[in-house]
Amino acid sequence: MSDEVLRSLSWLGLAVGIVAVFMLLELLLRTLTNRFGPPQEKNHARRSGSQFPRVER
Repeated sequence: MSDEVLRSLSWLGLAVGIVAVFMLLELLLRTLTNRFGPPQEKNHARRSGSQFPRVER
C-alpha cells in the first residue's frame, strides 16, 4: 500500500481513538456522579427526557 493510504488510515485510527477516549471519560464521569451525587437527582434527566431541571411552582 502507498504512503498516502497508510497516512489516511493512521489519521482515521487517531480520530477513532480520540472519540473512544472521550466516550470512556464521559462514562467514567457519569458513573462517578451517579454514585456520589444526591439520590433524588439520579436518573431524573433520563425519565423526564430533558437536560434541564424542572421548576417547581
